[in-house]
Amino acid sequence: MSIGNFSDFQSACRPGHSTDIALVKVINDVISTACEQRVTLLLSLDISAAFDAIDLIILLGLMSDSGITGHARA
Repeated sequence: MSIGNFSDFQSACRPGHSTDIALVKVINDVISTACEQRVTLLLSLDISAAFDAIDLIILLGLMSDSGITGHARA
């Protein structure tokens, strides 16, 4: 089941949902399956460095070619 573009377990960009709640959900699932004597496998991926691989000069060029120019405002 999903709400709009979010799955029921999506934590980012939703009011009242945080990484703390996501962590509690994961821990609860692990403990529940352990209590049921079921095997649990947790795969955790860190993709935060993925954006370090972007060549910013090329990205800015593509943005400029698409009409996106100027400076960001806070």
